Amino acid sequence: MDKNIGEQLNKAYEAFRQACMDRDSAVKELQQK
Repeated sequence: MDKNIGEQLNKAYEAFRQACMDRDSAVKELQQK
């Protein structure tokens, strides 16, 4: 059970981090224009 929760948290964190990187890159592109 604990391992399953840990895996879910890990996946959620990875998705969150990916979304943050996507947002940062989009902001940088907007600032360059």
